[in-house]
Amino acid sequence: VIEGALVLAARWLGRRPIDLERLTDTLDGALLATQEMTVLVDTLADASRIAMGAIELDREPAAIDRTVMTALEMLDPVSRARVVLDGDLARDAVGDWDSHALRRVITNLLTNAVKYSAADAEIKVRADEEDGGVHLRVSDRGMGLLPEEQAVLFQRYSRTEEARARGLPGVGLGLYACRGLVEAHGGRIWLESEGRDRGTTAHVVLPLAPVDAD
Repeated sequence: VIEGALVLAARWLGRRPIDLERLTDTLDGALLATQEMTVLVDTLADASRIAMGAIELDREPAAIDRTVMTALEMLDPVSRARVVLDGDLARDAVGDWDSHALRRVITNLLTNAVKYSAADAEIKVRADEEDGGVHLRVSDRGMGLLPEEQAVLFQRYSRTEEARARGLPGVGLGLYACRGLVEAHGGRIWLESEGRDRGTTAHVVLPLAPVDAD
């Protein structure tokens, strides 16, 4: 996909006049494919390390709002425009976290929200400081989940029959990787849905470790 898009872009650049709209669409497609590949490679690597019990966190003082914004940059412009930030994302919350690992978690949750909801549906992201920790929520208005699906999706290679029936892409490792990374931080992750076609909210709760002012 990426190679084909770049070949087309090169051909159009050689034409006069240049069709800027088609060129932009093609390059946007190449960018999206690259971002999807990056997420997939990160997920496969994380899932492999989790399965081997080899997760190592590079902890440092990290702000949840900046981590969320970095994750948003991993989305293509069209998907990013669908995301609504609800509140100030716990702006003052700083924890002793691996910000790169958490960025991958949030990117995975955002990617799922995009994939399992309509192309024009809004996605909400909210973070609050609660009970000595941070509570992050990523909510969509998409396919939704049955009660029995909400826990098993964190198992390796688990996908819903509805997702398979609709032909939605996936290998069933994203939430497995998310759970491993969140639990490595001493946190919790779960899904909440009122049923099929009623949307899903992914919840992540992370403890706030003390951070020295120095």
